[in-house]
Formats: sequence, structure tokens, C-alpha cells
Amino acid sequence: MQKGFQVTLYKAFQSNVGVNEILEFIGQNQPTKSKYIVEYFDVTQRTIERYLKQLKDSGKIEFKGATKTGGYYVKND
Repeated sequence: MQKGFQVTLYKAFQSNVGVNEILEFIGQNQPTKSKYIVEYFDVTQRTIERYLKQLKDSGKIEFKGATKTGGYYVKND
């Protein structure tokens, strides 16, 4: 570069996402798909799948409907 400067921009990383935040998001956006959760929190699909598995195993959420058209719901127990 001549007579200039370089600016590097980094995408903000939201490291405070966890199971409770995912549960709250699902509750406010029922039904929702994992791809929308990934986009909202800007984390990897694998991370979201891990949290969804924890929520399903603990009985807090469920997936209703067909694979392509269904979504996650919060269980009302």
C-alpha cells in the first residue's frame, strides 16, 4: 500500500450463548428450526445441535412435524 492504512474488521463473537438462551429463543419463536437459531446466535450448527440435544433429553423441548416443515417447541409441563 502506498500512503494509506489497512483496517481489519472482525465479526463479533457471541460467546455467552448457552442452553438457557436457546430455550428462551425457542419459547419466543415457536416453532423454530435449528438453522434460524444458528443464524440468530451466530454459532456453529454443531454447537446448536448439542444444546438442542440437551434440551430434548431433559424434556424441555420437542420437535413437532415433518423434518422439512416442523420445528422446535417448548414443552408445557
